[in-house]
Amino acid sequence: MKLLYIGDKQISVKDGWDQVNKRNQVVVERLFAKVTYIPLDNISLSHYFNFSITNKVISETLSELTKGYDYVFVCQSLCGRICKVIKRHFPNIRIITFFHNIEKQYAKEFCKVSGLRAIPYYLRVLIWEKMAVQYSDYCITLNDRDSTLLHELYGKTADAVMPTSLEDKYDLAPKINGIPIDYLFVGTAFYPNIEGVQWFINHVLPLVDGRFCVVGKDMSPDIFNNLSDRVEIYGFVNDLSDYYKRARIIVSPIFHGGGMKTKTAEALMYGKYIIATDEALEGYKFEQSCMARCNTVSEFVAAINDFKDDNSQIIPSARQLFQDLYSYSSSVIVIKNLLKR
Repeated sequence: MKLLYIGDKQISVKDGWDQVNKRNQVVVERLFAKVTYIPLDNISLSHYFNFSITNKVISETLSELTKGYDYVFVCQSLCGRICKVIKRHFPNIRIITFFHNIEKQYAKEFCKVSGLRAIPYYLRVLIWEKMAVQYSDYCITLNDRDSTLLHELYGKTADAVMPTSLEDKYDLAPKINGIPIDYLFVGTAFYPNIEGVQWFINHVLPLVDGRFCVVGKDMSPDIFNNLSDRVEIYGFVNDLSDYYKRARIIVSPIFHGGGMKTKTAEALMYGKYIIATDEALEGYKFEQSCMARCNTVSEFVAAINDFKDDNSQIIPSARQLFQDLYSYSSSVIVIKNLLKR
């Protein structure tokens, strides 16, 4: 079978969005005899309006599809314009669209924060995501919550739920260097992450012992306040494995967002104990032996104090959970079952 992928070939991975795209590409390349990529157009002036599905992308897509394809995989739900065009010209080709989030819901939240200047973005999301739902044969979400939200907003339940998953790189990780890290947060300088880190610094850290380390693209001491010598903040690093292996506990105080948090799967891959909010654990199977669910200051403090560090570098149940549900091989099974329909 042949598949046409609408979206950029993911070479480097800088955040969770990139990681999910990379995973999706690995999965389809394992299942299809041929996968061809049509990159998005981020140069033309019109790409701001149509989320990079410009006339150039449409022309290249229609030309390529004349060569005979069975499926099209659309990288995100804001590319609804291409779904409509493909279905009108090639009605027998099956279209699979992946929903990183339910973007309409995210756009609503963005309007609350940004006010009137966010309305043009909100209107564009309404147009193109609705079109993606309407013209896709299969919609895939990251978790059951997004599937439910998809139904509430568009009247359609996801055809498959494919949780965040990662290539298992644990065995390739280098040996531990440097001093231990008591509490580690990994994430980009995205508003919910900044908010969560500042909350932890202000309210939790003063009540517990130990060092707090923050690592992620565009993270900087300049965007936080109330810092002390117990807090270390680093921007983008090429290899996170050293930080994970030095960490005793992964903390994820995320209170807002959507989809699934890729860094939760990453922490499981490294066999780490996770103390996290409901939002950070959304879509994940809860395993008490390697997780604590906390949403208040007192709950975080209690979970930190209750965790008995036996000096073990990995928690076996965390590794097992990752391998069973959040590895690439588990995602291959999801798509394979979808294609049988």
